[in-house]
Amino acid sequence: MANYYLELHGGNFGEGKKKGWYDTWDKNVLHLPKVKSTFGGTEKIKLIDIESIQVADEESIKKMGATFGWGLAGLALLGPLGMAAGLLGGGRNKMITFICILKDERKFLATMNNKGFVKLQGAHLTITSF
Repeated sequence: MANYYLELHGGNFGEGKKKGWYDTWDKNVLHLPKVKSTFGGTEKIKLIDIESIQVADEESIKKMGATFGWGLAGLALLGPLGMAAGLLGGGRNKMITFICILKDERKFLATMNNKGFVKLQGAHLTITSF
């Protein structure tokens, strides 16, 4: 199972370099940092308590280390043509910035990778469709 981390940008759960996560093992809970706690910790938000999740922005990020890694793998497997394909296609990561509104009217703006966002949104739709 995987943890998908999110970075909070603003709202009722703080702003700045605050991190939360969505764990695919416990699909019904989103873990967000406690705002009024001197010791940190997280608050568990049940997905059933989320009113809506709306995409605010999508951003494609290319990581140079991963790009070179794919280029070397392509070179080893398919020669110069494979290297070119690896350099062009490797190291891409799509980040989704979204607005989440809870049923108790708290809200937050956060960013997480595309794969984690799709899993979070899918789990939310599954829970709320009953």
